[in-house]
This record gives sequence, structure tokens and C-alpha cells, in this order.
Amino acid sequence: MYKCNIEVDIVPVEGNPVISYGISEQKQLLVTEPVTLTSNNILDRGIYTFNIELQNNSVFDIVAVRINNINEYKFIYVSNYTPQYPEPWYSEQNPRWPDVLEHHTNICWPGIWHIDLESPVYPWIHRTLNLGWIY
Repeated sequence: MYKCNIEVDIVPVEGNPVISYGISEQKQLLVTEPVTLTSNNILDRGIYTFNIELQNNSVFDIVAVRINNINEYKFIYVSNYTPQYPEPWYSEQNPRWPDVLEHHTNICWPGIWHIDLESPVYPWIHRTLNLGWIY
């Protein structure tokens, strides 16, 4: 069992986002001001996904991601955002927007932003930040 503490700073841009977030237990939140989402977990070995799901038509920015108190902007580069584009707008786009947006920090359609990470988390951090050989 390994400790994994994830913190994500978000800032509402337009409207009041309604989100759910977490790894295994999803918490719900109405965001009216800048906030830090915190998920404290005890995990077995394996691959886990930290999700933030936007549930309404509003916009927020992800400004920082911290894992076990390590604040590194590169953590955003391993994230993916799967928006639910509105119809008929999406069908009319040529070329079509991708189904999954990588490294995306502006969440502007309902959908899921997530980071896949591995437990124990320190070797994953080492590989993600490309810190070299792991002994």
C-alpha cells in the first residue's frame, strides 16, 4: 500500500463549474472561486486514473498539479481531456476536432480531464519528469 496525494488548482473562467473529481471515490463540487482539489489515497500497486469531470456548460482552467507535494508543470503534459462536443456543431466541423485533447488545461465543454498514474508514485514521477536511470 502506497500513499498518493494529488492536488489540482483550478480557476473558474466562465460560469460556475459543477465538477466531480477523484480516483476511486468521486467528490462533487460547485466551483465559484479558485480552489485546490485534493485527493488523498492509499493505493496498491497498479495504474490509477485521477479524473475531473465537468458536468455543466461552464469553463475553468487547470493551473497547477501537485503529486505528493511535488509541484511540476510537466504533470499536465501527461493529461488527457475527452470533451463531449455539442451537436450539431461538432458534426459540422471540417476538419473535425480530435476526440481526445492532450495536455489541455482549458476545460470548456462537459467531459473528463484525467491523469493516468502508477502506484508506487515515485518511480512514475521519475519517469514522467525524465530524470534518468532508476536503480
